[in-house]
Amino acid sequence: MSITIERNWKGSPIKYTQWMPMARRWAKDVTPFTQEMVREHAPVYHGYSLRESGKLKRSIEATAQITNTAVTIEVITGVPYAEYVMAGVAPHIIVPRKAKMLRWNGPNGEVFARMVNHPGQKANDFVRRAMLEVEPLAMELFAAYYRESFIITKE
Repeated sequence: MSITIERNWKGSPIKYTQWMPMARRWAKDVTPFTQEMVREHAPVYHGYSLRESGKLKRSIEATAQITNTAVTIEVITGVPYAEYVMAGVAPHIIVPRKAKMLRWNGPNGEVFARMVNHPGQKANDFVRRAMLEVEPLAMELFAAYYRESFIITKE
């Protein structure tokens, strides 16, 4: 998920020499804020799991790409299950692939089973919710930097 500001040079009063410093400044300010907002919205699992609690939240990174015509803030995560958290999972059966039994830690110790009926999981589009909060603030900041980039001189 990302926020992109594209620059249309046709008829624009802002010059290329003004664009790059303004885009860099905006990206420098907005990137850490975006990362923090998405991390705040990320769910943390507090149940019984072999997964480390909060790993998804800690894995979230925001990066900036600046070109001659656009600046983009992109949010990424390195955990493979992030897509299932965001998109949700339909109910399904889990069976062992390389062993005869499944094993996990439950509230009363180790649990073994030949198969499990997973109830599924509702989608949690936390990135989109965070970006909906970030976007107006990011655009407002960009507009302020844009206004500051004009130098008015008397002739």
